[in-house]
Order: sequence, then C-alpha cells, then structure tokens
Amino acid sequence: MPTSLGARLLPVWQMSPHKLRWQEAHVEQALLRVRGRLVGPAPVASILLLLLLMLLPPACLLVSGSGGAAHRTSAPVQAPGLHFGQVCSRWGLSFGSLPSSAHNAMCSIVTRAARIESPASSTACRSFSRRRESLFLWPFSWILASSVAPESSAAPAAADRDLQRKVLLLHPDSGLPGFVKGIGSTSWSGAAVQFAKRVNWDLDGLVELHTQGLTDFCQEAWGPDSLRYGLVLGIDLPDLPADCLEAARALLEVPARVFVSSFSKGGSGSGSSSRSNSSSSSSPFWLRLTTDPDSRKQARLFAKVAELWHRQSEDEAILAVLMLIDTFITPLPSVQAQRPVPSFKSILRTATNCNWQILGCLSQPRCIRGMLCLVFCGLADQACAYRCLLSFESVEFMKLSLCALERQNVLNSNLQMPESPKIAPPANFRKAELTLETADNILVGHFNPSQHGQNYSWLVAASSSSAYAQFRLQHQLWYHGPSQRSFLYHPTFLVEALNSSKIWRTRDYKVARTKTAGEWEFSALDNGIFLKERWQLLGADDELRWAAVFFTGVAQNAGQAYRGCMLLTKDGLLPNQNSMEQLEATISRAGLQLWELVAMDNSPADQLAPPPLISPKSQPPSPLLQNA
Repeated sequence: MPTSLGARLLPVWQMSPHKLRWQEAHVEQALLRVRGRLVGPAPVASILLLLLLMLLPPACLLVSGSGGAAHRTSAPVQAPGLHFGQVCSRWGLSFGSLPSSAHNAMCSIVTRAARIESPASSTACRSFSRRRESLFLWPFSWILASSVAPESSAAPAAADRDLQRKVLLLHPDSGLPGFVKGIGSTSWSGAAVQFAKRVNWDLDGLVELHTQGLTDFCQEAWGPDSLRYGLVLGIDLPDLPADCLEAARALLEVPARVFVSSFSKGGSGSGSSSRSNSSSSSSPFWLRLTTDPDSRKQARLFAKVAELWHRQSEDEAILAVLMLIDTFITPLPSVQAQRPVPSFKSILRTATNCNWQILGCLSQPRCIRGMLCLVFCGLADQACAYRCLLSFESVEFMKLSLCALERQNVLNSNLQMPESPKIAPPANFRKAELTLETADNILVGHFNPSQHGQNYSWLVAASSSSAYAQFRLQHQLWYHGPSQRSFLYHPTFLVEALNSSKIWRTRDYKVARTKTAGEWEFSALDNGIFLKERWQLLGADDELRWAAVFFTGVAQNAGQAYRGCMLLTKDGLLPNQNSMEQLEATISRAGLQLWELVAMDNSPADQLAPPPLISPKSQPPSPLLQNA
C-alpha cells in the first residue's frame, strides 16, 4: 500500500483513533510544506472548504486506500435529522459537474499532498483531466498540494548584511503610477517617496527602502561596488536611453531584480502611454535584466507581484513589495503574521466540534457559493473577498465562520492590530480643548431626524481603502444607546452583488472611548468573524462641513489586518477647493496625501429601494449643530 494520508477519507465521526494518529504525521508534513504560501482571504475559505470535504460522507465521496483508487458508493449514510444524499443532490444541482468529479479531485489532492509516486495512485488519478484539475485544485493547493519545500539559505556573511538589507525602487521620471487615482495631484517621484513611507510602516526598521528616478540612476557614476542593494524593483520603466546602458548593466550585480508594470496588458494597457508614458516591463532590455526564477516558488511569487500591481491599488502594491522583501531580503513579521498556520489537530478539532455548522453550510448552496467565491478571489484581494461575503451573506456561513475561525481558531492565528502609523488626535476644536464629549459629538455629526430628516451622521466622500471605496452611499451613523453610556456605530451602504443586483447592507459596532479624546475602540461580529478596530479623529471643520478619520483593524483569528482613512461630509460630495489646504494638513497627521484618497460614487440610489436607515430616539441632535 502506498504511503498516503490514510486508507480512506471518511467523516470525522467514522475515523478510528488509530487511523487519526496514522494520518496526523502526513497531514502535518503537507501543511508545513505549504505554510505561508498565501496571504489574504483565500486561505481562510480554503480551510473551511477542506472542513466541508472532511465531512462529506461516503454517499458523496470516498477515497480508497487500496492501490490509491477512488470510487463512488451508493450506500446512503444517515445522520440525525439530515439525509446526506439530499445534501449531495442539492450541492450537485448548484455546482454542475463538480460532485461527479470530486472523488477524483480528492484522490489527486491526497496523493499529491503525500508525494505518492506509486503507479497505482498515478493511474487512479490520471483520468482527472488537467483542465478540470486546474479549476478545482488550485484553491486547495496551499493546504495540501505537493509543493517545493522552502529553500534553505546559508546565513549571510557580515560583509553582505548591509547589501541584503537595502532595496531600490526604480521609477520613470514622468507620468504617474497606476495606483494614483485620488483627489489630489502628484508626480511619479512624489508618489514613489510617499509609497516608500507607506511601505516603511510594515518594515519595522529591518530594511532600507530607497527610491530613484531613471534619469538620476543613469547619471550616477556606478563603480563595481556602487550598487549595494539586495533587491531592485523597477516599475513602469520605459525603453532605456543609449547613454544609460553601462549604468543599467550594473544592475546585474544585484542578487534579485524584478521589473513590472502597474498597468496590465489587458484593459489598462492603453492607460500606460497617457499616464506613465512608458512601455514598462514589456521592454526587452528590462525583461533580460529580470532575475530568472530558480524555482516554482519564485515563479509563483513573480506572477503574484505582477497581479498585485496590475490591480492599481496602493495597498496591494505595498503588499507586493513586502512579499518581495520577505522572500529576498529578510522575513518580515508583518507578512509572516498574516499567513495561516493550520495544523492537523486544529483542523480535526474544528471538524469534530463544528460538524453541525459544516453540515448546515453543505445543505445551503448559497453558503457554498460564498466560500467558492472567496477561494477564487485573487491573492489578498480584500475588495473581492468583501464583495463575496456581502453578495452571499447567509446565517449558515456566519455560524460556520464563528465556530471554525473564532471558537476553534482553526488557523491558529493570533494576529495583532497594526501599530503604525502613530497618530495623535487634534488637541483643539473650535479654539477650545477637544474633550471626550466633543469628540463623540463630532462623530454624531449631522444626525437630526426630527427637523431635517437627517437619519445619518455623515456620508463617506472619499476613502483610501479600495475594499471599502467600492461601495456606494455609505451612510455613517453614530449614536448613544438608551443608557447614554453606550456608544454605537451603524453604517448602511449599497452593494452591487455579483449578479449585478443592488443590495443595502448594514453593520453594527460597539464603540468604546479610550483615555484620549478623539480615539475610540470599535468591535463587531461581521459574518461570524470578530473585528477589532481603533479609530482616530484626524480633524474636522469648525462648521462640520467635513471630518477625517483614520482606522486600523484586525480580524485576529482570521489572520487579516487593515488600515484606512475616510473623508466624511454631510452630502457625500468633496469639500470645495478652499478647504483642500486644510484637509491636506489634516490627513497628513496620518502620514497620508490627498492623492491617496479616492472619491466615492455617491450617485442617487433607486427611489423605490431607499436605504434602511434607523432613527434611534436615544440620540438627540449634536449640540455642535447649533453653532455650525
């Protein structure tokens, strides 16, 4: 019998203790081989889908250990209150031919995970076509698929430590990067300097990141030891001038070289000529300078980096740079902490203690659609992930996430909230000291349903987070509860679901003051995932025409951390030009610039489907409105 994860994949309650112990070592090895290959929501959904597959009964799925063959069984298995045949039938109706090939897919997963090389196992899984395998298996590959073991590298010599801790970001002299879409203006050089500052938030002082324009790079007198960098990243570089060949060839001395474009070759390619004035990484010269990947792992990394830059989002471009530094320079705690570390014990514990939640999800096609949607989101694509969650929101998915991620902590995650940037709220408002009550009243803002029908505090006019900027008409409501000691946050926003339908969604947060006026701690349960956030007031106009807030947040057990800045106005429109100078100074308190804020789409919604706003009677109008 070939070495495998077990003679048979069975529901957890049918596994004997001996079989579980026998499988544990092989599963642990597979999980260790793939630990940390992805960052973002896809691993979380993949783990939940794996739990579903672990509980699929023999009526749906059976992988036999005799020669590695996979087959179906027609014997229905009963569980209290649920007929598994009905579950499989409902799943099959929702996902076409997926169940008919699931046994082959799982056979391939199991054999690849255990690195089975026996002819019997290869024959058993050979019938599974490559095309179907690529569609079904790649979301699970980071969990169980065979992968290249992490390359072992010797400790750097003392003389090379400075070289390995320096990174150069090389950019063109004109145009703009693809992620500059905000309400302010800048240049490539200005954007690069600000981009480097944002990257430094997550470097913890471990790496030096330098930026340089192409002309300055070419004019430098490069000696044999001048390029003391461990990594060079070139973005949107045009064809090289003839007098720059020697300087560019000096890049060959740099151990790692990556050249990409912030514009994809598809729909965004036309924008390259107008905004970046470059042929970017399509230039044959830069392609020849790019480091050849020495493994499949590096090839995947280069593809992920290109994908992140092509999304034209600053947050995702920052992640791309952090991933390169984490791979080629030094491990970064900020990147390592967001990688899931599930173990055999945590998966088994979750499958055992959350079996009814898993079966409940299996019985609802909407729940499975939601998880598949998450799995097929791109790397760390929070915009896609949040849209999936909101499009397929269901009680079953919430219960499964709450049990698996929060109660059982299947990912073994203990991620902490980002500590950078350090922000101090303003000390004064309207030429008086900012108190705790005044700061609360700024958030309560324009809420005044009795006189003006204003059932919300603010509308979001601009945001720095692409995950949140995609939603229209974000009505922000802060209010005190009946006891007046409780402070609550109730956003209402419009979502365009994946089927193009328009859906209003709401959330509820508890808000707690800190000892510092203008700083609050938020907490909420969102789709079964517990969120903790810290919000800070950056500033507000004396007449409440606008306010700016910054937030950092973490889904501790889901391995997700995030930051963002929001510009709030009464009508959702941007402030006039006379306010821009003051607004620019305000958001600079968080180390941000105006071009990093993207204007929201606040076009009117369908009058037949108004937003489900609430009017809590426990909250009177803010006293700040009387003097506004």
